[in-house]
Amino acid sequence: MTAAEPLSPPVHRVPVTELPPIPPHHAHQFPGPMCLAGGASVKRRLLLPKIEDMFTAIPIKTPKPSVPPVAKSTLWYKQKQDKKQAAGELVKRYTKQRSSNTYTCRKCGAIQLPPDHTQYYDSLFCLRTSLVSLEEWRRKKKEVREEVTYVQ
Repeated sequence: MTAAEPLSPPVHRVPVTELPPIPPHHAHQFPGPMCLAGGASVKRRLLLPKIEDMFTAIPIKTPKPSVPPVAKSTLWYKQKQDKKQAAGELVKRYTKQRSSNTYTCRKCGAIQLPPDHTQYYDSLFCLRTSLVSLEEWRRKKKEVREEVTYVQ
């Protein structure tokens, strides 16, 4: 294969040894590591009080437990509710939700605790108001549950 036009002559490269020396003000300066001497902070040991000073009759001032800060939005809401109540409007106050151990039975009104109350999936058994025994009630619930699972 030949070229349609003649190729240009090759570029003559001069070896590095034949190049003239670079003046010092044009030479590349490699920065060395910075001198960090004297920049470290001195760590001091924590001085504990002497044992004799710890057991003295002088009362030590202890900080009072601080009350957690209340958010500005909460303060604003409470002020708004107080103004509404002072104007005679109906104000719904926040009531703390009951914890899980205070659920009451709808059938007898007592707190739901074993052995009087037992749960089988979503059904609740109350021994005080039930006319059947726990074993018979559980057997019936199990049969109904098995029928439902086989039908699907």
